[in-house]
Amino acid sequence: MANEKYLATVHDAAEGGLGWSTSTFKILLATSAYTPDTSASGDHYVSDIPGAAIIARSAALTSKTNVGGTLDFGVATCSLVPSGSTIVYAILYKDTGVDATSPLLAKYDTGNGFPLDTDDQDVNIQTGPGPNFALTL
Repeated sequence: MANEKYLATVHDAAEGGLGWSTSTFKILLATSAYTPDTSASGDHYVSDIPGAAIIARSAALTSKTNVGGTLDFGVATCSLVPSGSTIVYAILYKDTGVDATSPLLAKYDTGNGFPLDTDDQDVNIQTGPGPNFALTL
């Protein structure tokens, strides 16, 4: 597995539709009940992820930056994630308020802590340098 961009949304971003600095972005945590398709004709919206696979969602991301097309953010927290699940994906998405119009940006499944068994605690997602970036367009 590897961290990947959702190519359908990269196309939208290239057309100017992302709005990183002005829009609401979040992280959702998903189980292996979701099989990602990050190809250009694959998954595009949160509604493409089975509802049962979504364990939790963060609040709106803060401390967002865009340096030369590399997008980053502060720590994203999913509060009190219920026990009994295993997180295999953290997914960055633009939250429009409706899953059917909320585009997926990037899927993370490598890095410290993946996979993660949940235990009624907060889950913090933090990006870093190298392959653990938020998204480079």
